[in-house]
Amino acid sequence: MNLADKIESGRLSVLHMLDAAARTCPDRIALIDDDMRVSYRDYVSSVNAFAQRLSSRGVAGQRVVLLCENSVDFAIALYGIYASGGQAVPISPAFTSHELETIIGDCSPVVCIADSDKAVEKLKSAGSNTPVESLIQTGSGSASLVERAGTNEQGGLREIYLPESDLLANLLYTGGTTGRPKGVNQTHEQLSINLDQRQALVPLEMENERILCFMPMYHSFAMSLCVQGAVQTRNTLIIKTKFHPISILESLEKDQVTCLPAGPTALISLLAYEGFEGYDLSHLKLVISGSAALPLETLEAWERMTDSIICEGYGQTEAGPVLTFNPRDGERKAGTVGIVVPETELRIVDADTAGPLEEAGAAGEICAKGPQIMQNYHNRPEENAEALRDGWLFTGDVGFFDTDGYLTICDRKKDMVIVSGYNVYPREINEILLQHPQVVEAATIGVPDAYRGELIQSFVIINNNKTIENNEIKEFCKNFLVFYKIPAEIHVVTSLPKTSVGKINLVELRQILEEQAVKAGAEN
Repeated sequence: MNLADKIESGRLSVLHMLDAAARTCPDRIALIDDDMRVSYRDYVSSVNAFAQRLSSRGVAGQRVVLLCENSVDFAIALYGIYASGGQAVPISPAFTSHELETIIGDCSPVVCIADSDKAVEKLKSAGSNTPVESLIQTGSGSASLVERAGTNEQGGLREIYLPESDLLANLLYTGGTTGRPKGVNQTHEQLSINLDQRQALVPLEMENERILCFMPMYHSFAMSLCVQGAVQTRNTLIIKTKFHPISILESLEKDQVTCLPAGPTALISLLAYEGFEGYDLSHLKLVISGSAALPLETLEAWERMTDSIICEGYGQTEAGPVLTFNPRDGERKAGTVGIVVPETELRIVDADTAGPLEEAGAAGEICAKGPQIMQNYHNRPEENAEALRDGWLFTGDVGFFDTDGYLTICDRKKDMVIVSGYNVYPREINEILLQHPQVVEAATIGVPDAYRGELIQSFVIINNNKTIENNEIKEFCKNFLVFYKIPAEIHVVTSLPKTSVGKINLVELRQILEEQAVKAGAEN
């Protein structure tokens, strides 16, 4: 694809895609949030206005933190950051000040955008040691970012707001094996290329989809598939702030949703809702699943009870985020995460030697190469050297290909735990547990859970074997950790199993829990 073709298709950036949508169908509804309706004409007008506001604060080439719940303002602010030449740093608004302080110290933003008084206070507390030059509040109780355009107003973005393809677009923080989050640098071209790659395997119909987004828009999955995927295909995005089965099912029916990006936890919860079969889901045609492994029984039950299909894929923030998908038009293999997206190579390598494993069915670490792979980790040269080798991204995930080129994920090389689609690293939790005055040693593992994918289980040794309540430690953790990182169970023990070199034996800890589960089952 030459430069002219890229400009014509909007591939240079998601802003080019927004510009094309506003010029092609300015009156089409782009965003729905409860009673609010925003056309593509108003979308662009709002982005233009907010970009001017940010530009006056000198954000070009700098980073801007976005600490907001799902909303129309989130979408406008994200594109406004891009249009001002800034790099967006979306962060979970559920993070504590302790967690925010680490990220703010690492990325040094010049502006922070928050959508509530609580979020503002968190930012002020987190930024006390690394001051932020400017703070903008939106959301409830503050001025909306929506700017209504006149009916005759030109629909497109101002030319000065359309970025060069190699300009940094996002800095997305993901978990790190050191317990510190890592910032993933993505360029505008990497984002737009990955959208095209996903569209090749799981195409959304142009100007004919209604996409429901309840997944957090700060997360790479929802940002790509919902916020940017809707703009790419000039479709309508229906925004929900929180997930609740009744609210989602009502929206699927009332808003005539055709496409539902959703993780396994949400699908399991919807299927389990007592009134599920009473809702009219006849408009729903496609469910896009990712972020965690989808249980086979969930896939089969969903497709049996609805007229929609599920396309399951695989990726990670560092990879754009999409690497594979079961195709919308073609063979979908249950239990796999599909085939590789175009312009991308995946190979399986020996987890210890990194030597290629060519035989179908041979399991090893998944490595990826393609134009959508992240530029690098921000300020992390050692981890860049480990993750990016000779043009390949070493994902840390373990899987294998079948003879037809469909990928199956079977394990993770790292100790990472996935809870409801969120990456959680045990070391970070252990470090918090060890800050409790009574805890002298801690170990954390993930255990399978039918609903959340995995649950956090922690083991602690208490100083001098003193008595302490499980809930007391959990309440302590809430001061430092977002809700999905809080251990589901904390086991107070007198000792932890160790290997011959003195490391905590995580395998034995899992065996202990399995034995306890078997014993409990026998007693019941």
